[in-house]
Amino acid sequence: DCGKPGEPMGNVVVSGIDAVVKKRGFSGDVVLHTRTDVGGAFVVDHADASMEIEVEEKVAADVEKKEGDGDEEDKPDDIPEETKLVRRRVTDRLDVDIDLFPGVKMSVDDHKASKKVLREYREMDRKKRELAKAKNDLEAYCISRSSRLNDEDSDLYAYSTESERASASKALMEAEDWIYSDEAEGANAATFRSKLSGVSALIDEIENRIQEAETRPGALRTARAFAEDSMKTVEAWAETKPWITAEETETVAQNITSLTTWLSEKEAAQEAADKNTDPVVTTWQILSELDTVKKAFTRVNIKSKPLEKTKEVEEVEEVEELEDADTAEGVDGEEDKNQEEEAGAGAEQTEDGKTTEDAAGDHDEL
Repeated sequence: DCGKPGEPMGNVVVSGIDAVVKKRGFSGDVVLHTRTDVGGAFVVDHADASMEIEVEEKVAADVEKKEGDGDEEDKPDDIPEETKLVRRRVTDRLDVDIDLFPGVKMSVDDHKASKKVLREYREMDRKKRELAKAKNDLEAYCISRSSRLNDEDSDLYAYSTESERASASKALMEAEDWIYSDEAEGANAATFRSKLSGVSALIDEIENRIQEAETRPGALRTARAFAEDSMKTVEAWAETKPWITAEETETVAQNITSLTTWLSEKEAAQEAADKNTDPVVTTWQILSELDTVKKAFTRVNIKSKPLEKTKEVEEVEEVEELEDADTAEGVDGEEDKNQEEEAGAGAEQTEDGKTTEDAAGDHDEL
């Protein structure tokens, strides 16, 4: 029962005006900013008070120009300044308290139902905008591509064959006629997008040739510049980085030479090919080959110089070698001693100095 004719929609209380008057001396123009959202609901955005006031600002002083003075560019940097009163518009934001439909309280079910209606309105509005965009995209595509395909001076004409132009023109014309058909009246955004995908598939290949023709020369220049610069670096390794082996140098140099040869072959083949045929070599292929060679070059080029041994380090190593040798001799001597002790264990002596064998013989005599 909300929103009947003659019934108040609600109360809007704007506060903060007293603070503006205290700050500025007067309230100025108080404006309540409102709008309706996509679902048609009334919305109060904000309120503010705006006015023009005079403020002091420093400005360049007016200097009387004398005869013989130079142009404006010849003015000195230290131009005198003066303080003047200038008018500026200022805006202060106010507080807003909104009470819609006073005295009316919605039940839980009514509140859920109203939220559902708002969601439905928003979804309808979204689908409407989506459909309009899909329809406009298809129509704009058909018009622009049809014009370029029939213009002998256009790039789309130059990079396409006669049969490709005929097929694409027919598809574009059929799609444009479909837009204004009864079938399209009930179509959704997805159907329009599907139509656009089907038509653009016939032209994407042609536009890819155009794009490759624009980007490929730059990729070739980049690859050739790297090959030239890196080869100079490799040739200087013998002097600048003698720790890089001859085998490593030869491998990297061969990689660079192979890249240069490959670029020349592909560039010559591309120049001999017609514009309306697929590229002999693509920008991606060029950059991929370049990346492979560049990584191999970088791995060797960043190879660090081996650390040189100082005199102190060499002396320490000599001492450690001597200590290791002494330790080894000590171990050998200990092993020999153990072996001698084991060999003499069979001939133990008795308390009177005789061996166990002599003692056994004396016993027999008795």
